[in-house]
Amino acid sequence: ANVLIAVLNDRDNIYIRLLTRSKATQLMILRDGLTIWIDESGSNEKTFGLHFPLVKEDHRKNDTRNHNPENTLQETIKDNQHSMALLESSVGGYHSRIVSEAEAAKMGIHAHLGVNLDYLVYELQVPNNTSTDNNIVSIGFETEKAQKRPDMDGPDGGMPSGPNGPPGGRPPKGGMPPGGSPHGNAPPESLQMWATVKLVNAPEVP
Repeated sequence: ANVLIAVLNDRDNIYIRLLTRSKATQLMILRDGLTIWIDESGSNEKTFGLHFPLVKEDHRKNDTRNHNPENTLQETIKDNQHSMALLESSVGGYHSRIVSEAEAAKMGIHAHLGVNLDYLVYELQVPNNTSTDNNIVSIGFETEKAQKRPDMDGPDGGMPSGPNGPPGGRPPKGGMPPGGSPHGNAPPESLQMWATVKLVNAPEVP
């Protein structure tokens, strides 16, 4: 998915940063948001997650072809980072609760989107509740499955068939070439991956 991820921690918090300059990945995050799962057991279980940003419907429908991409990026970021959804596993699925930026801050949770050069920067701070006996944490990153865009040509919203694309209009396996740009108008695959991180035992503050 052409992303860079950094995880840091101190005694009180875990800090997660995701950067990408892939336009396809930026579009996925800005249109549908990004869910980050935190599993303090290190088992890649979706026990607790945060979905951010909560994108307004008018931004989902916005056709970015008719706007300056940089302005659209800035406007979308400005309008859509004032709330988030907290996801917790429950019987038969997940319980979702929308909280404001201020409510999340009271729980020690801070999320922010920004732009640095061509990179979309996603930063998250969550409380460090891991025990000193188990300092392994799993962190999952997930976007919604790419939906068919009305501006896409070809069967299923994929590549046009014939000489400009594979038969049937479907992208080749992997969806994107090494450079990270989609073939033609093929929708990008969703972002789904896990990282297992060993946290440091932060010293006590004197």
